[in-house]
Amino acid sequence: MSLRFSVVIPMYNASRTILATITSCLEQEYLPHEIIVVDDCSTDNGVALVQQTFGDKVRVLQQAANAGPAAARNSGWDHASGDFIAFLDSDDQWHREKLRLCHQVLLAQPQIDLLWHYYQTADLPQTFNSATTPVRTSFLSLLRQNPISTSCVLFRRNTSLRFDSRMRYCEDYDLALRFTYSHQTWLLPLFLTQLDRPVLSEGGLSANRKRMRMGEMQAYSHLARLHPAFTLLIPILYIWSGVKHLLGALWPSRKIKKAAE
Repeated sequence: MSLRFSVVIPMYNASRTILATITSCLEQEYLPHEIIVVDDCSTDNGVALVQQTFGDKVRVLQQAANAGPAAARNSGWDHASGDFIAFLDSDDQWHREKLRLCHQVLLAQPQIDLLWHYYQTADLPQTFNSATTPVRTSFLSLLRQNPISTSCVLFRRNTSLRFDSRMRYCEDYDLALRFTYSHQTWLLPLFLTQLDRPVLSEGGLSANRKRMRMGEMQAYSHLARLHPAFTLLIPILYIWSGVKHLLGALWPSRKIKKAAE
């Protein structure tokens, strides 16, 4: 038995990085079932580069209007046919063993609906211990902080949950919270994605710390839809989000450990 992975890559003016991103998918030891690039009305030549370089190896979908990464990911998700959706941002790259190792875990533990792993910005290690044991990620651990990058997740495709397309910031955190509340989320504690830039560094949507914090609060506000009792918890989470914002302002280089505890 084998599982099929659909890779979904939202793209907006990513001509500098998109070829390397896609190449990291095509060089996987366990090849993806399909690669879907969703262009969010780019104004550069990224679409032409992808089509000229990869031809029919990559499927390109073009949004009718610029609607942000959440809407682009949802579009790719809705057009995908694999068993799992593996998201990858257009400026990040995967380790060549990523899909093989994830496939190994998902076959061994079919109860997993969301599998994620670590990321780093330095060069990825060349080899891994394939016997690394995955661990369950609890909903409560995600309330404290978001350790999950969108380029590090695989979602079971046949679920009704999607990114909130109205959100431009922390839409990945919002979905991770909602998904983990009702589905099994597990961590494979390996560094399998290399980010083009550190989270919250200059460039990209995550560089705007204030709006990212507001997006986090918006994600917290959506918890009331999961259970009415969360209404009492939301003000506490707002305060916690504000504390993290102040700490980030006072110590910009402070790093929070990326782990599910």
